[in-house]
Amino acid sequence: MPLGLHGVDPVAAVVGGLISFLSPCVLAVVPGYIAYLGGASVEAETGRRGLVFNALLFVAGFTAVFVVLYAVLQAVVAPLPSDYKTLLTDAGAIVVIFLGLQFLGLFRVGLFFREARLQLAHRLPPGSPVAAALVGVAFSLGWTPCVGPILTFILLRASAHDLVGGAGLMLLYSAGLAVPFLLTALLIERVRPLLGAVNRHARAVESVSGALLVFAGILLLTGQFAQVNQWFGPLARYLPSG
Repeated sequence: MPLGLHGVDPVAAVVGGLISFLSPCVLAVVPGYIAYLGGASVEAETGRRGLVFNALLFVAGFTAVFVVLYAVLQAVVAPLPSDYKTLLTDAGAIVVIFLGLQFLGLFRVGLFFREARLQLAHRLPPGSPVAAALVGVAFSLGWTPCVGPILTFILLRASAHDLVGGAGLMLLYSAGLAVPFLLTALLIERVRPLLGAVNRHARAVESVSGALLVFAGILLLTGQFAQVNQWFGPLARYLPSG
């Protein structure tokens, strides 16, 4: 498989990105972001092309931040002795379980459910390509408390790979978040009712996300995630090689 990734990690990264897109605090603002990226009008064909181009720049902005975030983490963790790496992984697994329990609604710590929205969009002209890329960066930073639980898990799994493989995992996570965003930008009028329907089931999305995070955190903490990767190993033969 490309980038040396195998097992369940690539699947988990893409699914994690999709769940991040479906999280209530992200999904609720998607139409507003798309309207901002489109500028004055997206009805004309030229306006539609401009919207798609700006959406791609927006995606590139938040993807760059996620990859750089992983690279910084890897630069800090890589030189550490293996015992310290194991300790950090265990600590991260506990954090993932803790955040998953919050998603399940067992308790709430407001810090993790308050989206720190940056106000950059109000200072930049809508429809500008430069603004689209910068707002993509702001999105990744401002919504970290919202997507943070899933992002934390993906970062933990990325740290188990070499630099190239880990960066590839972050790209797959970004793709899981980016593809539905781009499809929404392309088909905003058709997709808008669907977004509303998903928003009405936001609690169910949170519960499923929480259950998956708790399960994944327990696997990490008990060292069983490697075994899960072995179970998924045979699937690699059906994936494109490169």
